[in-house]
Amino acid sequence: FEIDDAKPHKVIKTLDNIREDVYLTSSEYRNDPMFLRNHFNGDGTFEMPKIKKEDIDLEKIELIGYDKIAGSCADQIVHFFLDDYKFEVIWNDPLPRIEKLKSYKAVLSPNFSVYTEMPMPIKIYNTFRSRWCGAYLQSNGVKVIPTLAWGGPETFWFCFDGVEKKSVVAVSTLGVRSEKDLFIERIKKEIAAITDYSATIKKRKAELKESVDLIEQIIQEGAISDANLRLLVDSIVISEKDKKLHIKINLNAKFDCHKDCYDAEGNLTERMFIA
Repeated sequence: FEIDDAKPHKVIKTLDNIREDVYLTSSEYRNDPMFLRNHFNGDGTFEMPKIKKEDIDLEKIELIGYDKIAGSCADQIVHFFLDDYKFEVIWNDPLPRIEKLKSYKAVLSPNFSVYTEMPMPIKIYNTFRSRWCGAYLQSNGVKVIPTLAWGGPETFWFCFDGVEKKSVVAVSTLGVRSEKDLFIERIKKEIAAITDYSATIKKRKAELKESVDLIEQIIQEGAISDANLRLLVDSIVISEKDKKLHIKINLNAKFDCHKDCYDAEGNLTERMFIA
């Protein structure tokens, strides 16, 4: 069947308790930024919207939960250390909340959950939502402090994307009131793990460069046939990060040297790479 794009389609939006019927064509809905969520340039593999560093006086800190705000208070900072359903509206329909949030000293970016029990795609999605909401509020004049959350070491490669370097950040201590020392020790271990992770990434990049450079040299010099190359290569791993293509070639053996063969006239006739 055919869809008549010129015919308006009803889209129902709810602003607080006010029901509003908005008519959009399929094309308008398809290109609506609130559908695409493409307002901001992305950071990292999953293009996390970036929250910019803010200059905020933090000598005196007074927090208030988003579910408790009523009027306005220029001395309070709004937090989202709450059950997710209590602030889903900031993701679904943020615009009507802007003016109220602007009347506060600052806002911690919404803290959508990244529990260890969650599947990895949900952790990535919720991290994106946290950054997007923070960037959106910030782009509309709200002072924002990024909130960091992680779901174990396996999330370190993306859960800190979208935060400008040297920014002041917030971390939840919810549920650790009686174990503050243990929580601080855990934070130290997480930082150490991140450092180790960064070192591992640097090491892998060096290995990648070594393997790729070697293969390129072999092929460019015509020193090996395609058939023999297939015998040499154990696997080829292709991945994407920071919008760049990475290729890692794992060899069945590492070449330590090569042997050149010349004829009586001094012409190179054969080159052999020796493992």
